[in-house]
Amino acid sequence: MKRVFTTVLCFLMLFGLALPAFAVSLNDGNGALSAQFLDGVNSKGQDYVYYSPVKGAADENKYPLFIWLHGAGSGGEKRQQIAWYDIVRFASDEYQRRFEQGGCYVLAPRDPGVVMSSWEANDTATLKTTIDDFIQSQNGHIDMDRIYISGYSTGGSMVWNMATAYPNFFAAVIPGSALLQPSTSAMQLLKDVSVWIFCCNKDPYVSAQTVSAKPVFNALKSVTNRPEGVRISEFSQAVLPDYSKKHENGAVAWDCEHYTWMAITNDMHMYDGSVYAYQKTTDGTGKTISFPSEGGFISWLTQQHRTTDNSSSGGKSKNVFAIIFGYIRSFFIRTFSVIRGLFTFSR
Repeated sequence: MKRVFTTVLCFLMLFGLALPAFAVSLNDGNGALSAQFLDGVNSKGQDYVYYSPVKGAADENKYPLFIWLHGAGSGGEKRQQIAWYDIVRFASDEYQRRFEQGGCYVLAPRDPGVVMSSWEANDTATLKTTIDDFIQSQNGHIDMDRIYISGYSTGGSMVWNMATAYPNFFAAVIPGSALLQPSTSAMQLLKDVSVWIFCCNKDPYVSAQTVSAKPVFNALKSVTNRPEGVRISEFSQAVLPDYSKKHENGAVAWDCEHYTWMAITNDMHMYDGSVYAYQKTTDGTGKTISFPSEGGFISWLTQQHRTTDNSSSGGKSKNVFAIIFGYIRSFFIRTFSVIRGLFTFSR
């Protein structure tokens, strides 16, 4: 009997060790969720916090990496970049289970910067070093074909900077309320990258922000190889997930119309479970996106994979038959072009 008890106890202990690292619920609150994030620093001294979904030494899975870039003023102190946002929700049991293989890394670097801890275009190399160092430190657990980067305000601008500087590195980029938009010609660089733009008509920092973001979206839509992976969410106004515009202290957030990050970190749903208010989302095909009760931002994110052959096929690399077909198709197109050219010349 004692031997049976010991065997059962060992089984339970092993089972406990195999439990997910993300055993904290949304109901436990942001404090408990923040405690799931660990601290790190890159080889150049830039610090960050991160969440790991790895479930013990026996876990051989590869997980996606979601990178979050804070806005101006929220990187002056360590861990402030997650304290100011609901990004810690991504460490919850509920959110982690929505990802493939039941988990996703979350990395939140901090730019302490001399000007309001605000990201600048010349921060790209340092930030890339942080990302590379972090990936290397995780011993092969990060899926290099599923690296996503998102950010808000100046962080949104930095998302664009990183995407255009390293267009073959990311599977998806999600700029929210970006203060600076890239040139429309730069969208040629992102034709094989999934992009979801968040913007608000009443943004107090960028007058008629949707007007400035829409040309970028249209330029991307005209060149993308991923029309269903390209989206724009246009907000007529922005509210907190409880439909208010007030901070926890009860004061009205005068710049709430800038807070499109709330839709991202709340998975496109209000606290009551309904679709996030006052927004219209369309994709590169012109389709209006309606979010199911169990879907949202994460469900879209999990569908995005980096294209390793530089010619997108739904975000995943093409199989050998598709490649052969591509060569055959290319041969006939070129042959036809030559014949047509000779015919035209003869006339």
